[in-house]
Amino acid sequence: MGCTVIPADHRVGHMLGVRLPGGSIPETLSKRLEEEQVFVSVRGDALRIAPHVYNDTSDAERLLTVLREFV
Repeated sequence: MGCTVIPADHRVGHMLGVRLPGGSIPETLSKRLEEEQVFVSVRGDALRIAPHVYNDTSDAERLLTVLREFV
């Protein structure tokens, strides 16, 4: 999708910062994610994703489906 992340050796294993192409987070992205019950944090120009043991493949698919709408 053209998103960027910090290399694995420079981040913690339980969190992922994702930057969208273009370098900014659209204002409507947070609301759209919430509508799909995808809970992430916006931190500056990145999305902070912290998957947990309770997340499953369907959770990841919902996240990716919404992100595809915005990139």
